[in-house]
Amino acid sequence: MKPGVLMTKKNLVVSMLLTIFILLSGCKKDFLEPQTPIAQGKSTNVSHPGTQSSSTTQPQCEQTVVLTAGQNITVGTMHYINNNSGTVDFTYSVEAPWKIIFVSLYVGDCAQIPVNSSGNAVPGLYPYKKSLADGGDITALIQVPRDAISTCGCISAHAVVYNTVTGATETAWAEGTRFTHTNWAMYFPYCLADCYQGCAYPFLYWYYEVNASNLPPSITLGEHVYTPGELYSISQYADIQNATDSKNCLIQIATIKLSETHIPSNSGVWNDVSICQNYLNTFGQKLSPTYLPTGNSNARQAADRIANWIRNNNCN
Repeated sequence: MKPGVLMTKKNLVVSMLLTIFILLSGCKKDFLEPQTPIAQGKSTNVSHPGTQSSSTTQPQCEQTVVLTAGQNITVGTMHYINNNSGTVDFTYSVEAPWKIIFVSLYVGDCAQIPVNSSGNAVPGLYPYKKSLADGGDITALIQVPRDAISTCGCISAHAVVYNTVTGATETAWAEGTRFTHTNWAMYFPYCLADCYQGCAYPFLYWYYEVNASNLPPSITLGEHVYTPGELYSISQYADIQNATDSKNCLIQIATIKLSETHIPSNSGVWNDVSICQNYLNTFGQKLSPTYLPTGNSNARQAADRIANWIRNNNCN
C-alpha cells in the first residue's frame, strides 16, 4: 500500500476523533444538584451566609418577619420569641385562603445552613420540621431549646402552603437575603436578647377555691365589663380547643388581665392582647354562652399566640 494512502487514513481518523471531542465538549450538562451541604470555603455564585456577620444585628426578645409564597405573594408571617421557659418559639401564621401543610426551620450558626453545591438552600435537611395533617392549618409552632442555639446567627424559615380556593401549592420563605441569584430561598440574621417577659397564671387557676378570693369583682374586656361568673360560664361553653375566635380572645386576654401585675408593660404579649381587644370592640354587645361570633383569622392567631405565651410563661 502506498505511504500517501496511509497518511490520508490517519488524518481521517484524527479528524473524526477531533470532531467528536468538540461536540462532546460543547454539550450542556443537565443534572440535579445533590442535596448535601457544601464544604466550608467552596465558592458559590453569591456569598454563603457563613461569610455574613450578625454583629450589627440588634438583640431582640422577639421579631415578626413577612412570609412570602411564590416569590411575591404575602401569605402571612413568621414570628419568634425568646421565652422564660427556656425555648425559642417560632410561629408560622397565614391568612385565608392559605393553609400551612409543612414547615422546616434552621436557626443557629450561619455557616452551617444546609446548602447544595450551587449554594442553594436544602430545607429538607433543616433540623426542625413539622407536617400538618388534615389539610393543614393557619398556624404552625416549632419550639427550639434555647440552649441548643447560639445567641446570634441566622434563621432560614421555609414552608409549603396550600390555597384552599385555587388548589395551588406554593413554597414560602420568611423574607431576608437570598442565598443565590438563581433561587429565592432566603435567610436573615438574628440576635436573641435576654428579656424578662413576665408570667401569667392560667385562667382556671383563679377559680380554685384557695385562689377565688383574689378574683376582682369585674374585668373590663373590650368595651364591656364582665363578672367572674360571666367569664366562667363562657369558658365552660364548648371545648377551648374548638372555641370560636371571640371566646378564645376573651378568655386569653382575661387571663392576661388577671395576671397583669406580673407582666411588664414592654412584654410582647400585650401586642396580641391589643389585637384581641380591638376585635372584641367591633361587637355591639357583651359575649355570652349564646353569643360567640367567629370568623376573624387575625384575632384567632393572636389568641393562639397568647395561649402559647401563657403556657410558656406560667407563674406556677
